[in-house]
Amino acid sequence: VSTWLNDTSFDNRVFIISGQAGMEYKKNLTSKLSGQEGKMLDDMNIKGLFSVLLEEPFANIPDPGRHILIVIDALDESQQKERYEFVNLITNHFHKFPRFIRFLITSRSEKDIALKFQGLNPMFLKPDDERNLNDLRLFFKDKLKTTVDHASREELVKTLVDKSEGLMLYASFVCKLPDDNFIKSNIENLPRGIEKIYESYFDRLEKELKILGIERKLFYHY
Repeated sequence: VSTWLNDTSFDNRVFIISGQAGMEYKKNLTSKLSGQEGKMLDDMNIKGLFSVLLEEPFANIPDPGRHILIVIDALDESQQKERYEFVNLITNHFHKFPRFIRFLITSRSEKDIALKFQGLNPMFLKPDDERNLNDLRLFFKDKLKTTVDHASREELVKTLVDKSEGLMLYASFVCKLPDDNFIKSNIENLPRGIEKIYESYFDRLEKELKILGIERKLFYHY
């Protein structure tokens, strides 16, 4: 991501997979929200919010001599109607943003989203992309740096990357485990993929709720 963001020779201005927009953006946005428009945000549709929060504040920012990154996280988790409208806004109005603005978008791999962005010549980073897998290797190596045996560490890293299925979220869960020795001694029992981790979390939660005398139906109600 850092290579793409800082290399001005890249034609790809959208990276589909937080940054700080700088003081000028903050100044422009604060100015707009301190007036009547700030009070109207709750009543605005997506197009209005896009204009007030992104398009207009960035329109008058001088080139800072570096790229400014806008992160749109979990695009696929928005409601379908709003998702289409938001994606259309980005693709139809992207040319109005200064050249130093770049977007980093995270989403599940969905064809409708990918097709919408084709006109912007985006870079796609899929879970099985070697660049992504290498990031995971580096992440796990750093996590397991206290493991003395180099051969053991390399084998652990290989297994963990395989179990992660290319998801950094999986790696973050592993990070929360007690220590390297715990990971090493339980490597075969670690679940494969993020869905299995969620299942194990909910199974444990259900057991804890039973101990507390809380029925599943009551829990789901809240």
